[in-house]
Amino acid sequence: AGWQLIEARTITGQEEGMFGWLSLNYQLGHFDSSNPNYIGVMDMGGASVQIAFALQDTQAVDPDDLVELMVNGKKIQLFVHSFLGLGQTVFAYQFLNEASCYANQYPLPSGLQGQGDATLCKNEVAKLINDVHDVNQRVQTALFENKPSAWFTIGGIEHLVQDKSIDLKSDFTPGEMFNRGNDVICSQTWSELVKTYPDNVYIHNYCLYPSYYYALIVNGYGISPELPIHLMPKDKSADWAMGVPLH
Repeated sequence: AGWQLIEARTITGQEEGMFGWLSLNYQLGHFDSSNPNYIGVMDMGGASVQIAFALQDTQAVDPDDLVELMVNGKKIQLFVHSFLGLGQTVFAYQFLNEASCYANQYPLPSGLQGQGDATLCKNEVAKLINDVHDVNQRVQTALFENKPSAWFTIGGIEHLVQDKSIDLKSDFTPGEMFNRGNDVICSQTWSELVKTYPDNVYIHNYCLYPSYYYALIVNGYGISPELPIHLMPKDKSADWAMGVPLH
């Protein structure tokens, strides 16, 4: 035992977003460049989601969302915000009886049946994201003047897009994800899905999740539906924990 515990606590949502940004940019080599093109990072958790990107212009940024770092002697200013309650697990509870968000004939808790329609589902989800959580007001103004070189995402969305049912590549667009969810899950009958994916315990949510992530990324954050979103390569960690020692 050559070490001693100094501190133990639950990190804040903003710290989680910052550590994720540090971890991914470090692993992709952006701190080694004299003229770095930092990536933006979206962390899709179960209870909360975080978004983090570097800032050149801080005028439109709420001071509560501004984080200053020193990395390799360089001062970096970040926009970091955590939206508690918008993680996919907590979020899904609020749409358990939204018929448009589940495959046709899926038995809803209300006793009614699903009538899958990704567009209707996305529109309902977007109302909660923007009218209740103010995601668009919080993010879009800051992002307008500070677009990152690329977007990477970690967390639950990785399991969704790589599931055999959705089956997208490591570089995908929000539009591709949305259309796959609508075509492969929302528009199918529940009995057909159970036969096609008998061992998939998450398949009932795969009409809701693509609509939810699309609404968050496009309607909330303001990112183009045609812009590629990247997953971390398999030989690198898609985890914020590596950002802790860097900080």
